[in-house]
Amino acid sequence: MHLGAGPHVTCTGKGRRQRSTPLTRTTVNTMKHYLAERATRPGTAMFCGPHGQALSRDALEHRLAKHLNTTKTTCSSLAGKHVTMHTLRHYVDGWVMWLVGCFRWWGRS
Repeated sequence: MHLGAGPHVTCTGKGRRQRSTPLTRTTVNTMKHYLAERATRPGTAMFCGPHGQALSRDALEHRLAKHLNTTKTTCSSLAGKHVTMHTLRHYVDGWVMWLVGCFRWWGRS
């Protein structure tokens, strides 16, 4: 994760393909606060469980489901949707590609 100029997060995906996703100013500020707090706790994983171990895929899915249930009470359009971590990845990829296309169209690539 790079939080300086041109903030982004890079991950290694399927087939060892590198993926970079730009971060918004709000996300950068949130992550700076989170990482400062995170540094005081055990373990090396960025997002970890109570004992410092990396969160499993199941744990991440469980947390997403918990927060989706809360969000569905105020955002009725989510009520019939099946949202998973994988769904979010595709949503973010699509949004980023749309944004890149807009910048190219505006002549700012």
